[in-house]
Amino acid sequence: MATTGRQAWSKYFRGQNVPTNMKKNSIGYDPSNPSRILTQKIAAGEEVIAISSDYNTKYPILRVKDNKQYIVTFNNLQKPGAKTRVNLKPQAFGVVDTDYTLDNYVKVLLNNISDGDLAPFIKTYLEALVLYYMKKKPLSYVTSVYNPNLPINDIKKDFGELLGPIAIIKDKLLQPKQITISTSSKIFFPSRPNEPLLDYIIKTPTKAYSISAKSGSTTNVVKPGDIIDLLSKDPKKLAKWQNTPQYAVLSQLNEGTVVSGPILAAANLPGGPPLAAAQDVANRIRSGYKADAFDYNAMLPFLQSNPYLNGKGVEVTLNEIMYESEKMISADSKNNTSYNKIFQDAIENKVIYVKFDINGRTPKFSTLVADDFKTNKIFLRTKNGYTRKSDRMGVQT
Repeated sequence: MATTGRQAWSKYFRGQNVPTNMKKNSIGYDPSNPSRILTQKIAAGEEVIAISSDYNTKYPILRVKDNKQYIVTFNNLQKPGAKTRVNLKPQAFGVVDTDYTLDNYVKVLLNNISDGDLAPFIKTYLEALVLYYMKKKPLSYVTSVYNPNLPINDIKKDFGELLGPIAIIKDKLLQPKQITISTSSKIFFPSRPNEPLLDYIIKTPTKAYSISAKSGSTTNVVKPGDIIDLLSKDPKKLAKWQNTPQYAVLSQLNEGTVVSGPILAAANLPGGPPLAAAQDVANRIRSGYKADAFDYNAMLPFLQSNPYLNGKGVEVTLNEIMYESEKMISADSKNNTSYNKIFQDAIENKVIYVKFDINGRTPKFSTLVADDFKTNKIFLRTKNGYTRKSDRMGVQT
């Protein structure tokens, strides 16, 4: 439960001057006569210093903007905190592993924002976003409490995930996709922060919708194994794709290691590594990565035909072979072999993408379902390099 009144004063303000900001727009009262209302208003988001005083519902502050003292309503002061380096994931706000009604969800979320250790200006902005999507504050209020020091990328990437269920229910965000979500729907966040293709679930009386929350203009990279797992849940779709070049590449990327998977997958492509040489790499690498864990002579046709690897001679490394294989796979997915339909079939009726962004100072949501990927180009993306082997290739939209 959020602390207010005397309890909040004792915990956060007692015996000290406390830098904070206004949580709400507030009337200013005359410090020499606290019953006298001044024409000056102190706006939400303004920086103030709460002056050490005994508890009272009307509390003294120093307004930073004009260096003048005022009396304001105590509950209009934001509770202080220190953190500007933040964790804004759902797990940090205690809203996991419970089916929430919208009202209960928002109550828990706002309480945890208020009582947390975030810097006051961050708290004020996050609360403003929640109240805006709950239709309790206008957009102008959100923009008025915007601060250039906000951790905006974390807000877009992580806190946007927390705003998503509110927008889905209150803004009818999925209505254009012919999906109706009633106000009685339940909101569920898993405690694991890395469930594949699932950040939260909206549960209606008849169906549960899995939502993948994203920020910016692209989705995250979807791992080959996640696509294969989704196809495996539908025997007809699995049979449709199981003997295709797309499925073969995804399977080899999934079943091999970060290094051997791309080399095996590229062996399917014209000009790729010889299959026997690729299989030899997979066998050798089972005992651990070594820069020379490949048969040079067996790999020679690929080395000689590749502009980057040709001329490297025996100095070529397995990591370089892997990365050139990944580049070949990525180029093929962009120019020759389309992965759009296999990805559509995998996520159809199983995954909805809900994206959050802040353009300038304006927050905005958008949605993507399987049909939207008819036009959104799908391709395979690498996160590695000639000296880096950090992650598997995956599908990027």
